[in-house]
Amino acid sequence: MPGLRSAAYGPAYFRSQGWWRDESLPGWLGRAASQTPDGPAAATRDAAITYGDLQNRVDRLAAGLRRLGIGCGDVVAVHLPNGPEFLISWLAINTCGAVMQTVHLTYGLREIGSLLRHSGAKAAVALGAGKDPSRAEELLSLRADLPSLRHVIAVGGSVEGAEEISQLQAGEDAAPGEARPDEPFLLLYTSGTTSAPKAVSATCNHFLSNARLAAGEFALTCEDRILCLAPYTHLYGLYTLQ
Repeated sequence: MPGLRSAAYGPAYFRSQGWWRDESLPGWLGRAASQTPDGPAAATRDAAITYGDLQNRVDRLAAGLRRLGIGCGDVVAVHLPNGPEFLISWLAINTCGAVMQTVHLTYGLREIGSLLRHSGAKAAVALGAGKDPSRAEELLSLRADLPSLRHVIAVGGSVEGAEEISQLQAGEDAAPGEARPDEPFLLLYTSGTTSAPKAVSATCNHFLSNARLAAGEFALTCEDRILCLAPYTHLYGLYTLQ
């Protein structure tokens, strides 16, 4: 019975079971950085990033985003390969109370434009270096048809007309945002196998509770390391970051 299902298994029930704890992704990072600042948060082929360093880099980027006017409820698209910049961008966006929209690297410019138009993304983060033109340059070319897209943020290179991520991390602080556990913090799109891709939003309560329970099922501890081969723009890849 639909009525019984919604009444018995709604948010109040999830909280009573301890599944929803009204936590946020920035809150998880803050706790880890406070408890184990020198512990490894992420590792690449070249270096490891500690929780303390990650917190610092996230805070500085979040301040830069706030100076651009990014705040609660705004959508920021991230079109990046797996790497520290993706993780830092996601955490910084959520620290502002904004929503991250993932954009798969395999999408063409027409597909990207359609998704950004649908989401109303206020900013987009993309590579400023690599192929010619870079993805940041291509996104800039879409702005005439995307009135909501006010900022393109370039990673790994300087692009005329775009904000450079390193410069955003170098400025002064700005008024803080607010991560809201019951509000959308992530916007994913289905693959579009049977029709056009559909937007699916997730809240921190949905997402973090599943990650926490899955960690218990797999008996993961702070001593374990997870190798992620899935793209961070996919749901499964994002779960490895929790």
